[in-house]
Amino acid sequence: MNNLENENRISILDNLKKFFYQDIRNNWLSLITPQWDDIVLGGRILGAGASAPDLIPFNGSNIYVYGFAGLATSEQLFGQPEILHSYKQETNIYVHVHWTPTDNNAGNVEWLLEYTWANVDTVFPAATLTSIIDPSSGIAWTHQLAEFPVISGAGKNIGSMFNFRLYRVPGGDDTYQSDAALLSIGIHYEINTFGSRQMFSK
Repeated sequence: MNNLENENRISILDNLKKFFYQDIRNNWLSLITPQWDDIVLGGRILGAGASAPDLIPFNGSNIYVYGFAGLATSEQLFGQPEILHSYKQETNIYVHVHWTPTDNNAGNVEWLLEYTWANVDTVFPAATLTSIIDPSSGIAWTHQLAEFPVISGAGKNIGSMFNFRLYRVPGGDDTYQSDAALLSIGIHYEINTFGSRQMFSK
């Protein structure tokens, strides 16, 4: 190796050390400063039952999305994402929805989330209910994001399963009387590695 190659190698290693440290016990590189990533479930891939929202055309196009009704009917969808192997274990997660109003009317949309979260080989606990109220922008087809309150990740590991029901119940705090078009639901989570050293453990 000539001097230039050696200098380049040292420079690359020095730059890597700005972002990673080596876990000597596991011979594994971890991020010095944890970063964020997102588990994304497009609205159309969620499970639908008898009370599923209707498919509606998106902004006059031939693209269809689920529209959660704003009058009388309670509608719901279901999902079961696995927590990915880059997850920084035992850290909190932040569930959020991307959605749009479908007209220029004002009012609040209340998204409700019922969930249960469990590691492999553990019993799922009783479901927890949380909600978020997001005012309509008053401009049809505006991309909006609503984030639910933080969900504790205490004791949770990679490979755990997050089972949920996303729904809307018009009336009460939900005052937007038109369809709320769901784009996606996601889980923001901290990462500290690119994956896991073992197939089923960090």
